[in-house]
Amino acid sequence: MAWTDFLNPVIEVLKVFLHKYNLDVPPNVTLVLMIVSLSITFLSMGVTYLFVDMDKLNKRMKEINEFNKIRKRAMDTADKKLWIEYKRREKDIQKLQMSMMMERTIPMFVLMVPFILLFNILRAVLGIPSSYGQIMAVWPFDFPDWLWPLGNWFHPYYKMPEVDAIFFGFWYFMVAIITSMILQRILGIPLPGMSVQVDKKQGSTK
Repeated sequence: MAWTDFLNPVIEVLKVFLHKYNLDVPPNVTLVLMIVSLSITFLSMGVTYLFVDMDKLNKRMKEINEFNKIRKRAMDTADKKLWIEYKRREKDIQKLQMSMMMERTIPMFVLMVPFILLFNILRAVLGIPSSYGQIMAVWPFDFPDWLWPLGNWFHPYYKMPEVDAIFFGFWYFMVAIITSMILQRILGIPLPGMSVQVDKKQGSTK
């Protein structure tokens, strides 16, 4: 008995609905999963706006960027005044970065359980009895097996062996990541990798 058994009624209803309207086969299922991923991205961003003060976050990002410019100028010019200013603000900036990181994790914890449940529902609905899952889309080319690890992620499309098929897991995460990055850039939400981390021991940037 799996822990997700309580989701079975929802899974069965979705399977019937998608099959009835021919939405469980490519290319329809490709678009369905894209819409789902886009909706998840909007939900995630909405929760982020709800729990995080974006104006405050952007001001902190600006302050950190200015601090890093001071550090770079101090290292390039060996200016003692700039270096003293850098060392004076270093601990405050580290605390600021830690505070930002904690604020950004709140939406993640809020959405973690719903997203895990949704992923299991989608995998069950769109999956087939194989180790790869339902075919979502098709690459216009064939990844050679020697191109590790990409060559092992895809398998020839049964209708056209010269191209590779994309299965549920890869398509789901690829669409989610790409749409999330694009929308975050457009709407001005700082990406996790945009903040520059300061090494506590050496004061070096990463």
